[in-house]
Amino acid sequence: MDRNAVIVDGTLPGSSRCSAEPADQDFCPPFAGRNGVEIWNANGVSVENLTVCNFIGDASANNGNQIWRNGGDGSGRIGLMPYYGACRAVSSSFYRQGTPNVAQYGTFVSNSKGPGSIQFSYASNMGDSSFYIGGCRDCNALLRFVHAQNSPQGYSGSNSGGHLVMEDSEWDHNQSGIVPSSLASYDQPSPRNGACPKASGKFCTLIQQNYMHDNNNPNTPGSGLAATAVTGSGIDLTGRRNNTRPQQSGYP
Repeated sequence: MDRNAVIVDGTLPGSSRCSAEPADQDFCPPFAGRNGVEIWNANGVSVENLTVCNFIGDASANNGNQIWRNGGDGSGRIGLMPYYGACRAVSSSFYRQGTPNVAQYGTFVSNSKGPGSIQFSYASNMGDSSFYIGGCRDCNALLRFVHAQNSPQGYSGSNSGGHLVMEDSEWDHNQSGIVPSSLASYDQPSPRNGACPKASGKFCTLIQQNYMHDNNNPNTPGSGLAATAVTGSGIDLTGRRNNTRPQQSGYP
C-alpha cells in the first residue's frame, strides 16, 4: 500500500536498495536480461503503490522492463484487454558508459486494446523510454498525471493509435519528450494512425495539457534506435497519420 516501502528490486541479494554499483547488478547471464513485474496476457490486472528498479536488459536490448503488460509483444496480434496502474515509481540507478546493458522501459504496455489507464506514476533513467504503449491500432488507453525524466524518450509508442490520450503530465530532461512513431518492422501493424475507428473525420489520439520543458538532454542512458531520438524536441510526430489539431478534435 506504500510505494516507498514496497520495492521490487532487480539488484543482487545483499545489495543496498536499488544500488548503482556495477558489481550489484544482476545481468542474468546467459539469459536475455530480466523484467521486474510482467503481466502476460492477463486481463483486469491492477498494479499500484510500489517501486520497481534496476531490472537490466541484455546486450541486444531484450527485456529490461520494470513493469511490462505483455499482450504478445512483436506478434502483431492483440492479447491483452483491460488494465490499470497508478502510484508507481520506476527507475534505474545503474548506467555505465560503453555497456549495452541498461534498463530499457519503465512502464511498457504492448499489444493491448484496453481500456487501460496509467496515472499518478513516475519513471526515469531508461535506455528507451519511461512510458510505452504500442502495438495497438486502437489502444483505448489513457496516460494522465505521469512524470517522465532522463530517458531518450519520455513516451514512445510504436504504431499506437485510435483512442489514445496523453494529458496533464510532465515531461522534462529527456532527450525528446513525446515520440509516437511508425515502425514497419516491429509492433505491427503500421503506420500509426490517430483517426477514430469507424468515425470518419474525427481524431481520437490526443496529446494535450502537458507541461513539457528542458527536453534537450543528450546524456540519457540511450541504447539502440532510441538513442537516435531528436535531442531538443518536445513532441516528435514521426511517420504518423491524422495528427490532432484543436479545431479538428472530436473525441467521442
